[in-house]
Amino acid sequence: MLNSFKKILILAFFGMMLLSISIPSHAFYFQSQDTTTAKQDTSKYVPSAFPIYKPIYPLGDPLFRKILSSPLYFNKPSFLKSTISLDTAKNYTFSDKIGGSFYRPPTFVPFSEALAKRIQLGNRDFFREKAKALDGESAVSNRRQLIPPIALNPFFDRLFGGDQVLINTNGSVQLDFGGRFQRVDNPAIPIRQQRNGTFEFDQNIQMSLQGTIGSKLRMNATFDNNNSFDFENELKVEFSGLESDIIKSMEIGNVSMPVSNSLIAGGQNLFGFKTQLQFGRLFVTALAASQRGTSESIEVEGGVQRNEFQIRGSDYDENRHFFLSQYFRDNYENWNRSIPMIISGLQMSRIEVYVLNRTNNTQTLRNFVAFMDLGEGNTFQNGNAFVGNGQGNTPTSNSANSLFSNLQSDPNLRQADQVSTILESQHALEKGQDFERVNGARKLDPSEYSFNKELG
Repeated sequence: MLNSFKKILILAFFGMMLLSISIPSHAFYFQSQDTTTAKQDTSKYVPSAFPIYKPIYPLGDPLFRKILSSPLYFNKPSFLKSTISLDTAKNYTFSDKIGGSFYRPPTFVPFSEALAKRIQLGNRDFFREKAKALDGESAVSNRRQLIPPIALNPFFDRLFGGDQVLINTNGSVQLDFGGRFQRVDNPAIPIRQQRNGTFEFDQNIQMSLQGTIGSKLRMNATFDNNNSFDFENELKVEFSGLESDIIKSMEIGNVSMPVSNSLIAGGQNLFGFKTQLQFGRLFVTALAASQRGTSESIEVEGGVQRNEFQIRGSDYDENRHFFLSQYFRDNYENWNRSIPMIISGLQMSRIEVYVLNRTNNTQTLRNFVAFMDLGEGNTFQNGNAFVGNGQGNTPTSNSANSLFSNLQSDPNLRQADQVSTILESQHALEKGQDFERVNGARKLDPSEYSFNKELG
């Protein structure tokens, strides 16, 4: 009876061994069984007691063998020892032993196939976890928390109403790195300088941070590098006390000072320190901050905005407004005595204005000498250089004094490099007061200036 029972156990053991061999669906090839010497047609099904396919790794290994959940299979039992080794030919050897004997022949897998299979399984697990996170099935992957909760000493529980630090971040950080290299094939430039390059960097940061320590301390921060003003980036740390505490609240960073009465104006866009205290029935609000922005109001009356302003004589634009001659300056007040009607009786049709050339325009360059008393009826020069003819009541005339005739009679003045010396030595004129020599002057376009045709 005992021998019969042992035979039954042995047959059951070998039966479970045969059932433990699993065949993956992707690692086999078809092979027709050649039972006769004649070649059979493999396109038709031939009944046979043996399988017509053979797996690449028939005995299975942890990479290609699918672990079955049936209790009749050996899925890592305690008495089964599995070993993995790498030989000199970079082949993985998977072997299973029971005690000191091999449970089945070892399986040899090349390193390249093992690596490809491992990458495939890793990608499959990664996308599976991502899919679970989007569906809300994975608590770890769905929490979207960059910084995990930080546990503090229980001593901080009395200060902040909790001993856990929670920090939540939201936003995006985009960094662009690049380089620009160029080469200039110019033989006049040294070879080392013909090729140069620069590093290009661009960033786009939009971040917000919310942090809490217990139930009393909160921190909020927002940053955006595309903001036009600094006060748009906010930073605030707030501490809230209990009803029985003296310190009701404490704020550091962007604070505000709202005031409900009209005697004291409140403040907005403040950056500093603010606290609210309570001593019995006495409430105290203290604030120390700097204002990072100002508010302005505009009054519109009848659809028109009116602003009062004052301009002092010392604030007038210097070297931008001129009278064309002393004659216009002497009669300016008289001609404006009946404004808006101007009674000058003059009408100028064309003038030319020259300034020093500080641009690259070379189309209207001129070299000339400007005279203080040329065309003036009232002589400014007090010497004996020329004599006035007393014709000071005319707007302009070259015959109002003898300066123009004296210049025409001197042929040496055509020498541009000696004109200053000749005027000072032979005509008794003082440079900088009676005349000025200008080299490289540019003629202004009519759109670059404006003039009053009646007042000069």
